[in-house]
Amino acid sequence: MSAVPTPMGGSKKAEAARLNQLGEDAMALQRYRLAERYFVDAYNVDREEPLYELNLGRAIQHSPKRPLAMRLRMARVHLELAVKRGPDDADARLHLAGCLEESGDLKAARKHLEKAIELKPYFPEAQTMLNELGKAKRARKARTTNDTAPFGWLFGWLKS
Repeated sequence: MSAVPTPMGGSKKAEAARLNQLGEDAMALQRYRLAERYFVDAYNVDREEPLYELNLGRAIQHSPKRPLAMRLRMARVHLELAVKRGPDDADARLHLAGCLEESGDLKAARKHLEKAIELKPYFPEAQTMLNELGKAKRARKARTTNDTAPFGWLFGWLKS
């Protein structure tokens, strides 16, 4: 397979990697919109690399310039594509799970976290997020149980 030259004389993959690195540098400086542009450019140069889709989803998810619901919808599209293109990428599944959890889709988040841990058994970030999801589920169940009991809300309030 021969590399296709770019106007600067390098290969397309090298140019895409350079753009991706610029995007990661922008992310580190919390310049998310700039990072988005670099990741889009990297993706447009090399559409085969799922990392660029993953990084684009991460940048969109963290960009405070858009309303939260819009950010989460847009990020989810890119993160799901990253997982589809790289189904064995535990990091992509972790970031998708974070987006799903933030969107309120805890069941799907749990599924992706479990798969991430299956792919990468020592993955403390995924294990921590999975544990937090379990705590949230138990808290929600306890709250629902108290709310549905006759006057449960009153007795809960009196206890505190």
